[in-house]
Amino acid sequence: MKKSIFLLSLIAFSLQLFAETSAELAYPSLPSNTRLRVVASNVLNYLSDFEASNASCKTQGAFDTKTDEMATVFTGLQADIVALCEVQQDDEILRYIVDAMNKKMGKNVYDYVLDGSHYNNPSPGSYGSIKCGYIYRFDKFSEGNRSSTNPNDATFKLRMQVISFTEKSTKEKFVLSLNHFQAKTSDPNGSKRQEQANTLVKALKTNYGDPDILIVGDLNADIRDAETTIRTIVDGGYEEQLLKYDANAYSYTYYGQRQLIDHAMANSTMANQITGAYVYHLTNYDNFSDHDVVLVGLDLNNKSAIDYVMPDGDTTTRHKFYRNGQLFIQVGEHLFDVMGRKVE
Repeated sequence: MKKSIFLLSLIAFSLQLFAETSAELAYPSLPSNTRLRVVASNVLNYLSDFEASNASCKTQGAFDTKTDEMATVFTGLQADIVALCEVQQDDEILRYIVDAMNKKMGKNVYDYVLDGSHYNNPSPGSYGSIKCGYIYRFDKFSEGNRSSTNPNDATFKLRMQVISFTEKSTKEKFVLSLNHFQAKTSDPNGSKRQEQANTLVKALKTNYGDPDILIVGDLNADIRDAETTIRTIVDGGYEEQLLKYDANAYSYTYYGQRQLIDHAMANSTMANQITGAYVYHLTNYDNFSDHDVVLVGLDLNNKSAIDYVMPDGDTTTRHKFYRNGQLFIQVGEHLFDVMGRKVE
């Protein structure tokens, strides 16, 4: 009798464990009006230079496994755009991931954005240079001009990038700002990250082709910490979408502490076109990364920034214009910025 009870308990525990594991492995569900998906991920020093001290893969076999895992997750999430942190500073590195993704799709639909970077490691075993990079479905999007929001910082020039994408079927655009801020290990008090947040908010006032802006990436700071890095971006007019859709969202675990250091932050006009934002927890991919993956659903529409300043029923004449690279909206005799704030 005791043996039967033990077996039944063991079976029940196994079924519960299987259910929990399956739930964790399931991809996040987005509503039916989601037409486009942006995926962002820190992929933990994805370098083809296996001798570099920071390379996550030390053999070709490990590199191939990691590449396959990334391709599996990104295509499984049905990514239309993939924004990556910690890839080798080289124009060719993303080709490995793109080829693997296209193979899984059974057709060539993915490509990557060139940035003109070249990899140069001065000596075997030294630290390999890393950057951020974009992959996108060229059958759905066309890429605009790529820029840096921190062009004067040699180390972070390619770790703080921005680009506009145009949806081919609707001609709708949005701006995707991809960032990897200074790590806590080398910036424990957050002064460098604070500087980068200030630089980013200021730079994004420039016209990059559209007023709708989505900020993603590993900012190495959690809005729930005392550090003001993320608060600076929030005060600049951007809302954390991951917490909007899941108040308990986290993307990184450090010594048992769950942190949300990978972000999806949108200004008001962009937020109105987001259908959901969630973290996909990597529970079955040992070679992928120590960070989880961010998924953002989009439904780009025909509303412009002007439509968000006044109610739809208002008939006051409105028009938009750029001054010193910043978008403003004229409503009658009043002037508003893109966030809908009255400018005196």
